[in-house]
Amino acid sequence: MTTIHHISNADYLMRGTAYYNKYHKDTLINRRGAPIPALVAVEFGTVDTIDADGLCVNVTSTGAATLSATGALVSSSVGTFDVPRCVAVTSTANESALTFTVTGTDEYGEALVETFAGPNATISYSQKAFKTVTTITVSGNITSSRVDIGSSNKIGLPFRGGSGKFIALTVDGVATSTAVTYVSALSSTAVSTATTADVRGTITLSSAPSGSKYYNALMIVDTSSKTRLFGVDQYGG
Repeated sequence: MTTIHHISNADYLMRGTAYYNKYHKDTLINRRGAPIPALVAVEFGTVDTIDADGLCVNVTSTGAATLSATGALVSSSVGTFDVPRCVAVTSTANESALTFTVTGTDEYGEALVETFAGPNATISYSQKAFKTVTTITVSGNITSSRVDIGSSNKIGLPFRGGSGKFIALTVDGVATSTAVTYVSALSSTAVSTATTADVRGTITLSSAPSGSKYYNALMIVDTSSKTRLFGVDQYGG
């Protein structure tokens, strides 16, 4: 049987008997020792390979339209990612004048909407990490010979992180040898909109997921409030 114990409601937990008045008296801490950081291990598990057309396969439009979702990740009109991911749009021509709008939910089931510009014969990504996608619309004519929409290696975090809070990523228990691209969460005092960053932050996996490699991350979190731990409310439209 799994048991869970809640240790404290305190914003800081201190450890040790060391005392230095310049630190302990002249700060808000006012307790002996040093603060124990709120370290959280995030287990992403075996992340699936990228599926570039997992949502929409070779879609076209002759004007503003809802795109047909027939990719391998779609079931009963809903696309579902294995872990929260940013949506990727791939084109063979310049679609940067078009706006793509993705509607779905985050990993906690909160409604989530984002709009972003299309790619210029390359790939463009949403900033927000989606767990499910229910609709994708485009603002005008698609001119590319091929446009696909699917998953990416940009992964959403379950807790809010800020600059310096994301510590490390391991693959099969080994720290990655290359830097992980980390995008900080939206400010805890901001309001999420259709074009703002993810409310908890994202990382770009430095090695391509294969469906068999096991990913873990370590980060420092702020547990003092819901907003600081999970981010501000998602923009749901």
